[in-house]
Amino acid sequence: MGLTAQQQRAAGAPGSVAVVAGAGSGKTHMLVSRYLHHLDAGGLSPLEVVAVTFTEKAAAELRARIRREVARARPDDLDTLAELEAAQISTLHALCARILRDHPGPAGVRPDVAVMDAGQAALWRRQHFEAALGTLPARLFKRLPYSRMAAALEALLGDPLLAEQALAVGRALWGSWADSARTHSLQELTVRPDWRGALDSLRETPGPAGDRIELARTAALAAATALQAGEAPGPACDALLAIKLIGGSAKSWPPGAFVEVKAALSILRGLIEGEVKRGLLTLEPGPRDDELAAALPDLREAFTLLRAELARRKAAAGVVDFSDLEVHALQVLQHAAVREHYGARWKAFLIDEAQDTNPVQLELLDRLSSGAARTVVGDEKQSIYRFRRADVTLFRRLREVIVQGGGEEVSLDLSFRSHQGLVARSNAVFGPLLGELHAPLRADRIAPGWDVPVEAWTLAVDEEGVKRSKGQRQAAEAGSVARRLRQRLD
Repeated sequence: MGLTAQQQRAAGAPGSVAVVAGAGSGKTHMLVSRYLHHLDAGGLSPLEVVAVTFTEKAAAELRARIRREVARARPDDLDTLAELEAAQISTLHALCARILRDHPGPAGVRPDVAVMDAGQAALWRRQHFEAALGTLPARLFKRLPYSRMAAALEALLGDPLLAEQALAVGRALWGSWADSARTHSLQELTVRPDWRGALDSLRETPGPAGDRIELARTAALAAATALQAGEAPGPACDALLAIKLIGGSAKSWPPGAFVEVKAALSILRGLIEGEVKRGLLTLEPGPRDDELAAALPDLREAFTLLRAELARRKAAAGVVDFSDLEVHALQVLQHAAVREHYGARWKAFLIDEAQDTNPVQLELLDRLSSGAARTVVGDEKQSIYRFRRADVTLFRRLREVIVQGGGEEVSLDLSFRSHQGLVARSNAVFGPLLGELHAPLRADRIAPGWDVPVEAWTLAVDEEGVKRSKGQRQAAEAGSVARRLRQRLD
């Protein structure tokens, strides 16, 4: 299969290139072509090209497709085919493991260090947690009792790097973070199509003076306007939550207006109820925060000592987890001699799923590839690793760095996977949610081949006061799909 003009531009870029690749846009096909471009036009050996992605499955698929294309294009080039088997086409953590094994001294690990996967690391931590906790000084448990301290430390160990950042935050910064969270929550709310549509209905549909629903309409408009103007959210939220949909006379309103306004009021009240439940829109420091702030120095010290004890036990056992891999590899790359070693070895980097990088990973890749040709590929809509501190805005900053350094930015916005109806619906959903991060798609196929409408559903899988598990949410989603299919069949 040939390349589109966009794919060709990305694959054949003379220097570094940032690629925004939507779902089904032929990203892997382009990456394989880009790899071959480095071998053909760049004259590089596979041993000089690094390709990194975020899952073992994706890395295996990329290696297989590169191998197949190289064998097709160079069937008699046995040296290149042999070098390809040893080429660094892997996950990021496999790349980190290689750096540690190449330089165990600067990393502070044994040459035969074993890497634990996520499940093994969680099991190891549970097995050693109580014993390590027992090494902490008793004075650290005065403000926080043992049970609460243990629970807090266990939660913090789930993401130690993020925990370090959180524990470094003082009481003053918490207030600014609360302000930022409120602002972000408000921005998310006011760009929602249902919020904007409801407000438009209220503005454009006045009712008779003195009517109860008309009074509710004017009160809701005033509250929503105050909220969007940045006034204190508490009173506005209270006013919207107090909306009553009883009373009023439909006969006194223009035809259809009474029902339309009540529906709009219901939407606004429901959205505010959801935001208040999330807690961000009305986030304010309280007495509990003062209590925790007083205990923060003890928690910070306990966490530091506990991590050191667990690190000592890992070193004795010769094991590391994924977070350790990233941190140790970054420590190794602080040495100029190590950076020069890899700079001389690796001339080009292909970084797939760049939207899933976290700050440590991004710094690590930056140190490794600073003098190389970089190809970074990602799509904000497909970020799956927010729980690993992935930040989709890092991908945007990485693209800016590449362009400012003289590289190119290419958008693969033609989807070969979905027809126009699905793509249009996807653009409509993600556009308001992602804002300036959104990269709209186009469809290669105009229609699916049969006349079926495209539907977008919003599933409310949580009931008031009840938080459902992931399995329960999946069951609710499946049940909703099954009911909709049954309706269509009946």
